[in-house]
Amino acid sequence: MSRPEGGEAPTLQQLMETIRNIQEANEQSKQEHERLREELRKTNEDLHRDQRIPRERESNPPERDCPEPFSRAIMDEPVLVHYVAPKITFTGVNDPESHLTSFNA
Repeated sequence: MSRPEGGEAPTLQQLMETIRNIQEANEQSKQEHERLREELRKTNEDLHRDQRIPRERESNPPERDCPEPFSRAIMDEPVLVHYVAPKITFTGVNDPESHLTSFNA
């Protein structure tokens, strides 16, 4: 507590009252901090619970007999009866954009 200009020094009782007020404000701040911390923890748990199923699938991919470039779900899809795989090869001499256009077609 500062001394007002031309005023008297605060009394011990005034200083003690100021200290008690600061301690109360500090305690209220700690309680609010704990309340917000608990709210954040619950929100975090909710978010993790909502994400748990996809996260578990990503972290535990199905076992494969041999390494394949595609996931099991893609490899298990049936191939169309009349599907013919492209027979286009890229030699590195021809235009890469032209090759991609032909391949995608």
